[in-house]
Amino acid sequence: MDYIIYEDTSKYGYWLKVLIPISLFFAALCGAPLISTNSEYQIVFVIIGVIIAVIPISALFWGILHRKYLIFDNRLKIVMGGPFSTTVPFDSIETAREATGEDLRAARSILFSRENAVLITKEFKDPIIIAPRNREEFLRHLNKALSEWKNKNEVGTETNKGS
Repeated sequence: MDYIIYEDTSKYGYWLKVLIPISLFFAALCGAPLISTNSEYQIVFVIIGVIIAVIPISALFWGILHRKYLIFDNRLKIVMGGPFSTTVPFDSIETAREATGEDLRAARSILFSRENAVLITKEFKDPIIIAPRNREEFLRHLNKALSEWKNKNEVGTETNKGS
């Protein structure tokens, strides 16, 4: 059965709130070469330059930032902007725990709120760092669903081995 056990939204850190306006400002500066000093249409060129630069940067942030986290009975789904999402099956998750400052430094993650960061380690792959709004509740539900899934699959494999 495929049902949602828990749903949470993202909480971003201070640096992301600073990074987006700065990125948009520098994107707007990309339109500066379009300014012609001899033209009576300078303001039009500036507006066009800003639009041309800001729209792709905004779309990039909209498309890659995590929006919410869904815990199903057999997987974790990280929903990003638009049609983009990542699914992490439970069979690839080793552990899920609070991320420490060292984890965030190692991942060079400035996007996430330090007090809400969660580290998910996976078999033979790089760990994932996410930032649910309610870390304790999220970890409680994820670890419970993960342990239930592992118990259910261990019983199923033991039954198959005994046959």
